[in-house]
Amino acid sequence: MKLRPLKIEDIDHVVALADGLGLSHWSQRDYAAELKRSDSYMTIAVSQGELVGFIVGRRVPGSGRSGGFDAEIYNIAVDRKAQRKGVGVKLLSGFLEKCQHDSVEVVWLDVRENNDAARAFYERAGFEPFDVRRNFYTDPPDSGIVMQLAIAKDQNKFL
Repeated sequence: MKLRPLKIEDIDHVVALADGLGLSHWSQRDYAAELKRSDSYMTIAVSQGELVGFIVGRRVPGSGRSGGFDAEIYNIAVDRKAQRKGVGVKLLSGFLEKCQHDSVEVVWLDVRENNDAARAFYERAGFEPFDVRRNFYTDPPDSGIVMQLAIAKDQNKFL
């Protein structure tokens, strides 16, 4: 399996994967617009020539007083056939390494309150619950757990 930056020609496959997994919908236009941003992190995982996962996030102004940067993870997805095979770990590790390289101090994400597997995955990576957003998700309705991970400059592998 290899990681590489998402390209415009990957967008249809990314949308199909995300929709098939029931992620919050992003259109082809949304992904194309995100590709044009210099602060966006978009990576796909490819195995045997097929897209098996992706992660999308962005560096944002920091939440602290240091004037540094934070990052937000918007979507991470792994094809059902490739789940529990290290794809998610590799995608998240690559994202966090990029964040560390770009002096990001805190990474934020939202996860469905009822998605125990995803919450456990993020907790294994060191994310901690920060807040709850009641009725944040629709289709199906669910609250969102805001999670955060502080990144140390000398931090080793995360997962």
